Amino acid sequence: MRRAKRGTSALLSLLLTGALVALACGNEEPAGDTDLAVEEAPALDVTGVSLGRSIGADKRVVEEVGSFAPTDTIYASVETEG
Repeated sequence: MRRAKRGTSALLSLLLTGALVALACGNEEPAGDTDLAVEEAPALDVTGVSLGRSIGADKRVVEEVGSFAPTDTIYASVETEG
Protein backbone atom coordinates (compact mmCIF):
# COMPACT_ATOMS: atom_id res chain seq x y z
CA MET A 1 0.00 0.00 0.00
CA ARG A 2 2.78 2.40 0.84
CA ARG A 3 4.48 1.85 -2.51
CA ALA A 4 1.35 2.93 -4.41
CA LYS A 5 1.19 6.24 -2.52
CA ARG A 6 4.82 7.00 -3.35
CA GLY A 7 4.20 6.33 -7.02
CA THR A 8 1.11 8.53 -7.05
CA SER A 9 2.94 11.30 -5.22
CA ALA A 10 5.85 11.15 -7.68
CA LEU A 11 3.45 11.21 -10.64
CA LEU A 12 1.58 14.21 -9.24
CA SER A 13 4.88 16.04 -8.65
CA LEU A 14 5.98 15.33 -12.20
CA LEU A 15 2.69 16.52 -13.69
CA LEU A 16 2.72 19.70 -11.57
CA THR A 17 6.31 20.47 -12.59
CA GLY A 18 5.44 19.95 -16.26
CA ALA A 19 2.45 22.28 -15.98
CA LEU A 20 4.54 24.99 -14.31
CA VAL A 21 7.24 24.72 -16.99
CA ALA A 22 4.62 24.97 -19.74
CA LEU A 23 3.17 28.11 -18.15
CA ALA A 24 6.58 29.70 -17.65
CA CYS A 25 7.61 29.09 -21.26
CA GLY A 26 4.58 30.76 -22.81
CA ASN A 27 5.17 32.92 -25.88
CA GLU A 28 4.03 36.33 -24.70
CA GLU A 29 4.78 39.45 -26.68
CA PRO A 30 6.42 42.26 -24.67
CA ALA A 31 4.06 45.10 -23.82
CA GLY A 32 4.71 48.38 -25.60
CA ASP A 33 7.48 49.41 -27.96
CA THR A 34 10.80 48.22 -26.51
CA ASP A 35 12.86 50.15 -29.09
CA LEU A 36 11.93 53.46 -27.45
CA ALA A 37 13.51 52.48 -24.15
CA VAL A 38 16.83 51.73 -25.85
CA GLU A 39 16.86 55.00 -27.80
CA GLU A 40 16.04 57.13 -24.74
CA ALA A 41 18.71 55.58 -22.51
CA PRO A 42 21.70 57.86 -21.89
CA ALA A 43 24.86 56.85 -23.71
CA LEU A 44 27.53 55.21 -21.58
CA ASP A 45 30.86 54.49 -23.22
CA VAL A 46 33.66 52.39 -21.72
CA THR A 47 36.89 54.33 -22.27
CA GLY A 48 39.32 52.05 -20.44
CA VAL A 49 39.73 48.88 -18.40
CA SER A 50 42.63 48.21 -16.02
CA LEU A 51 43.42 44.95 -14.21
CA GLY A 52 45.67 44.65 -11.18
CA ARG A 53 46.24 43.12 -7.76
CA SER A 54 45.32 46.20 -5.69
CA ILE A 55 43.33 49.43 -5.83
CA GLY A 56 44.01 52.84 -4.35
CA ALA A 57 41.83 55.23 -2.34
CA ASP A 58 40.35 56.56 -5.61
CA LYS A 59 39.18 52.98 -6.42
CA ARG A 60 41.46 52.71 -9.43
CA VAL A 61 44.01 49.98 -10.08
CA VAL A 62 47.36 51.04 -8.61
CA GLU A 63 49.58 49.04 -10.98
CA GLU A 64 48.34 47.27 -14.10
CA VAL A 65 49.30 43.59 -14.30
CA GLY A 66 48.90 41.23 -17.24
CA SER A 67 49.27 37.85 -15.54
CA PHE A 68 47.95 36.54 -12.25
CA ALA A 69 48.59 33.59 -9.94
CA PRO A 70 45.62 31.33 -9.12
CA THR A 71 45.61 32.71 -5.55
CA ASP A 72 45.70 36.41 -6.54
CA THR A 73 42.73 38.69 -5.98
CA ILE A 74 42.01 40.43 -9.29
CA TYR A 75 40.68 43.99 -9.32
CA ALA A 76 39.20 45.63 -12.40
CA SER A 77 38.81 49.36 -12.85
CA VAL A 78 36.45 50.41 -15.63
CA GLU A 79 36.52 54.01 -16.84
CA THR A 80 33.38 55.35 -18.50
CA GLU A 81 32.00 58.49 -20.12
CA GLY A 82 28.39 59.52 -20.17
